[in-house]
Amino acid sequence: MRESVDWANMGCVIAGADTAIGGCRSGDAGRFWHCSMVSDRISFSVDASAFGATIFSGHFTCLLKMFDMRGFFGKPTRMNPLASCCMSIASFIKSTVSCWNRKKRMRRKIILSIAHTTLTAKSKCSVDTQLRTPKYHLMEKCYRSKLGIISKANYTSLISCQRLGFEKKGLAINFSPREAWADSNETVDYTCEVLKCAEADGGLSMVNDSRYDYYSIYAKPIPHVNTTCVPTLGMFFVITKRQNYTLGYRQCKNVSALPVDVASEQRTDALAQLLASSSLDMAFVGLRSKNGSAFISVNGDALDCTTYRAWAPGSPRKARKKFDCVVLTKQRTWVSVPCKNNLPIVCELIPGGPYKRGSLFASRIKKHNETTTESQSDDE
Repeated sequence: MRESVDWANMGCVIAGADTAIGGCRSGDAGRFWHCSMVSDRISFSVDASAFGATIFSGHFTCLLKMFDMRGFFGKPTRMNPLASCCMSIASFIKSTVSCWNRKKRMRRKIILSIAHTTLTAKSKCSVDTQLRTPKYHLMEKCYRSKLGIISKANYTSLISCQRLGFEKKGLAINFSPREAWADSNETVDYTCEVLKCAEADGGLSMVNDSRYDYYSIYAKPIPHVNTTCVPTLGMFFVITKRQNYTLGYRQCKNVSALPVDVASEQRTDALAQLLASSSLDMAFVGLRSKNGSAFISVNGDALDCTTYRAWAPGSPRKARKKFDCVVLTKQRTWVSVPCKNNLPIVCELIPGGPYKRGSLFASRIKKHNETTTESQSDDE
C-alpha cells in the first residue's frame, strides 16, 4: 500500500495564515514538502523556516503502530493513520517555530538541537559507500570478455558507455574506442557492451580482440576463481568454516570483502539460492545490533532505511543484546541469533582498483609455466 499527500491540497501548510506562527507572515514559515506511506511506516521530508532563515530541515520515519489511531500526543482522532501522523508532526513543527520566535536564547537552543537531529538522520542512511559507488577500471587493452551481456549500444565516448553500465548495474564493460575500430578491417556491431558479471582470476572468458578494451569494477583485488557472480548485484563467496561473527568478519576483510548486505528482496532471494547451492542451511550476513539497538548493516545504514523485511516467525528476538546477529537461511528468511554462535558467513567483494597490468592472467600464466616445466622434465 502506498499513499502520498500533497500538503498544499490538504490545507496542512504550517504557516497558512498570519496567526499560525507567532506573527509570521503567510508563507514565511515554510511547510512539509512530501509525506508518503509504504507498508507499515511513514516517511517525511521536512523544511521549516522563519523570516527567511531555515531553522529545521530533516527526514522522519514514523511507524504506524506508534499512533494506533490516536495521534502523536495520544488524542483520539478519526483520521487515517497517515493523516494522523502527518498532522502530529506538523503540530510539533508549529510549536518549534513559535518557540524560535520568542527569545534569542531559546532560539539558539532550538537551532542547535535541530541541527543535531538532522545530522543524526543523515548518518543513519548513507548514500555514498564503497559498495554503492563503483568505478570501471581499465583492465586489458585489445581484449574482450565473452561473459553475458545485459545491454549494448553504439557510443563514441567511454563516459557514455560507463553511464549505461551504471544504469544497467553491469559489473564490467567492453568498449571499442574510435581509433580501434576505425583502423580495423573488421566491423563493430556495438561499441559498448555492458556485462552481467566480471571476469575472475585467470580471465577464462577473455579473448584477444584488437577492437575492444575490457573494464571492470573489480580491478583490485581480482575476484577469486571460486567467487560466485550474482548478475547485476556483485561478486560473492561463502566462507564455510564455522566460526563466530567477529572471526568471520575479519576473514571477509582479509580478502577485501564485507559480510553481505541482504536488505532487499533481490539480494535475499539470490543469496539464499547461493546457500542452497553450497549445501548450507544458514550463514551470517551483514546485519547486527549493538548494545540492543536497531539493526545496522555493515555500511552503517539502519535497517529502517529500507522497507523490505524477511524475518522468520519469532525474529527478531526481543532480547537483542543476546540475539545481536542475523543469519540468512536457504528458505529466504532472516533469523536473529547470538553473534557468538559458530556458523559460516557470506562475504561480498568490495569493488576497487587500480588494476595492475597482467594480474588478471597471472594464475593462467603460472599454470601454463608449470605445465611447460613438467612437460620438459618428462622429455628429459
